[in-house]
Amino acid sequence: MPADSLKRLLLILPLLALVSCAGHVREPEAFRFTILYTADTHGHVASSPDTIGLDQVAGVKKALEPALLLDAGDFSDGTPQAVLGKGEDMVALMKKAGYFAAALGNHEFTYGRDVLSQRMAQAAEGPDSMAVLSANVTKPDGGTLAAPFARTTLAGVTICVYGLTTPE
Repeated sequence: MPADSLKRLLLILPLLALVSCAGHVREPEAFRFTILYTADTHGHVASSPDTIGLDQVAGVKKALEPALLLDAGDFSDGTPQAVLGKGEDMVALMKKAGYFAAALGNHEFTYGRDVLSQRMAQAAEGPDSMAVLSANVTKPDGGTLAAPFARTTLAGVTICVYGLTTPE
């Protein structure tokens, strides 16, 4: 083979390799998941004709998997069950229902900071942990009272959730 032909062949081979790869580009995968959130559940565990309780919320989440379940706050006070346990039962049941994170609402402070610290520790423990978030509630030393955000991966997508507590 003459030298000029060999040079042309060596130049064309990498181009042919690139062109053949271009035909094998993968289409991006579709990401599908559902984001569910509740607000002001005020201790409602069981559903009634006028209230959706954690029992129905858990069922909806399970039916729509993959799903990210969030709460906007005010979950730990309101019904006798929630009050008697100072929110302990609510945190346990929210974890069982599959909540990923909950923001602090004003009713999370009903029982004082010590109890709130206990509820936050309870939420964080175990394999079914639930993040308790608030990026804008601060302690006297200036640090945040709760984690400002939590991150998870759902259906191959990294999701970051921020918690904000309103002044009300």
